[in-house]
Amino acid sequence: MTEGPSDPALAASRSLLILVPFLMYGPLDYALRINNAMIAPALVAEFGFGAAQLGFVTSAFFVAFALAQLPLGLALDRFGPRRVVATLLIIAALGGILYVTATGIVGLTVGRFLIGVGMAASLTGCITAGRLWFAPERLASITAVLVALTAFGGMVASGPMAALLTVVPWRGVIVGLVGMCLVVMLIVLAVVPRHDAVPAAPADRDRPWRVYGVILTSLRFWRFTPIAMGGMGVAIAYQSLWAPLWLRDVAGYDATLRAWVLFAMFTAVLFGSLGLGWLSARLGARPRALQALALGGFGMSILLQVLLAATRGGLAPGLLWTGSALFFACPMVAYAIVARKFPPGTAGRAASAVNALLFVAVFLTQWLTGVVIGAFPATADGGYAVAGHQASLWAVITLQVLALLWCMLAGRLEARASGPGTMPTKRGG
Repeated sequence: MTEGPSDPALAASRSLLILVPFLMYGPLDYALRINNAMIAPALVAEFGFGAAQLGFVTSAFFVAFALAQLPLGLALDRFGPRRVVATLLIIAALGGILYVTATGIVGLTVGRFLIGVGMAASLTGCITAGRLWFAPERLASITAVLVALTAFGGMVASGPMAALLTVVPWRGVIVGLVGMCLVVMLIVLAVVPRHDAVPAAPADRDRPWRVYGVILTSLRFWRFTPIAMGGMGVAIAYQSLWAPLWLRDVAGYDATLRAWVLFAMFTAVLFGSLGLGWLSARLGARPRALQALALGGFGMSILLQVLLAATRGGLAPGLLWTGSALFFACPMVAYAIVARKFPPGTAGRAASAVNALLFVAVFLTQWLTGVVIGAFPATADGGYAVAGHQASLWAVITLQVLALLWCMLAGRLEARASGPGTMPTKRGG
């Protein structure tokens, strides 16, 4: 079955139906991604983990996610989202089973690694489907809606999951998420068509990995990718583990309040993403305006983090984390900006190249944050030192500022000359 955006048989309602499982995949990914933030106290109590060990086990998801991206992009372009996503969801289910049956750090790490592999196409699968079956100017709004629904997965995995964990063991929660992986896999097979709509060029057929070389030597790629790495890398690393622990140790919030602040953060991501999608749909034909939107939102998030680093107790920390989360989706526009620079037949590789570098940034941020925090003496009640939390927060703020400055500098360089190896595109370039 071969279909593309120009096929008259593919009506608008059918197109939207194709996106349904991908829009379910994103929330499921985030629920599995951040569940360690909710079950961290149970893991520490059961396995005796320190901060660095906890950060390492949790970040195994992200290093797997990153390592899977380049072969994933090639697979999406060659085999289409249907076969690739269905296979990955089975891998995620197997990883979840290993995770709940683990008896030590090795089993937990390997299980979480497989879950990360299985969730690796939660964003790129949807972007590839959007690039294949929708007009290029709709890609940014599709991405924003995906992020909004992904945030819904975070909402479910925060306050509601914390409440559920009071009556259900953490292993039971993971088993439920494994079941959801299998449900989404069946929906993918039921509604997503097979794809071979964009024939590969002879050079691409003979040397498909060469496209990555072209992408990775493009100034246009490198202008915006650090924005995704810095903005979303920090957002994901903190939302999935360190923000609740920061709220515990720095702001003094109890477990219930921490869970509901995290819920508020994901609610902010949801509404921020919906607003971003609405704006992106109107700015999709105006690339410069879309770029300004991404950079402006990224800058606002950084500013709120600076204010957060200067606060301690009271309501201010929760409000500032929530306010910063309102702008977390803005760097995601980088995916749509980069994907539109390349032809549809290479969209999977373009998006996956961004994703690979993003999740390398998440892995390093999450793990090294634990290393920095662990370098400071623990408190008498078993928490982590305020100085450690604040040192790591100032470090990631600095990295985000550097990414923003680089993007502005690269914009001037791009205005003078085209990036080396940039591939032309007939649509949406």
